[in-house]
Amino acid sequence: VAGIATFAGLAVNNAGGAFTLMFSAPGLTSVTSSSFSINLTSQTITFAALAAKTFGDAAFGISASTTSNLVIAYSSTTPAVCSVAGDTSTSGSPVVTRAVVTLLGAGTCTIATNQTGNHAFAAAAQQTQSFTVNPAAQAALTLTNASSLTFGGTLTLRTAGGSGTGGVSYSLVGGAGSAQCSLNPTTGAMTFGAAGTCSVRATKAADTNYTSIVSSTQVLTVARAPQSTSITSSVPAKPLPGGDYAVTATASSGLAPTLALLAGAGTVCSISGATSGST
Repeated sequence: VAGIATFAGLAVNNAGGAFTLMFSAPGLTSVTSSSFSINLTSQTITFAALAAKTFGDAAFGISASTTSNLVIAYSSTTPAVCSVAGDTSTSGSPVVTRAVVTLLGAGTCTIATNQTGNHAFAAAAQQTQSFTVNPAAQAALTLTNASSLTFGGTLTLRTAGGSGTGGVSYSLVGGAGSAQCSLNPTTGAMTFGAAGTCSVRATKAADTNYTSIVSSTQVLTVARAPQSTSITSSVPAKPLPGGDYAVTATASSGLAPTLALLAGAGTVCSISGATSGST
């Protein structure tokens, strides 16, 4: 229509702040619009749930995207449990931002995603995903001490293997056994009341990153100790028929030795008993 100005369109390159428009046409008085603002476009982050892991698992990749196709920044809010690094983005649409999570301990790992926006998009609301990092099984635990000894000897249980910082304790399996075993559960020191056998095992306690572990059962064999005997009385220098003397003897074990005639019994000599001090 003659004398009426027309407005074809407005291209927006930046948002924020206050703007005005000047309208003019040949033969008409120019008019300036009232002040108006151009708002930033909102954006949202899509960050999928993460599955549970076990301490010791390999580092793994994660990804997220935004409706703005801008690159996302990742961070770990639980740095004792996990860390995250990298912000590699893909081309195309939607733009996907990838990162790698490394497990540092058992517990709950929480990864946060942020996109701060630009000249056209407002900052996105932070999105987080949490997952459980389960304690790992320990390495095998074995008893490394000798499994046999002679009665009268000493033995202290020892272990190798396991994982983490949990303490090691020891226990008898099935009681004291025929060897009448006694055990200090903290130090592993053992005593034995007789020759025979007993069974033991070790346990390494759990800690933050590892579950507890029990060794296989070890059978301890206590062999009888050797002993010696000796006659402690003096044989008469010139024995005569009808004479006698008291025979005494001891054993290195402290047990009472048995006396017996090896020759001449009933013709040359006789003995009054089988214990030390017999005549």
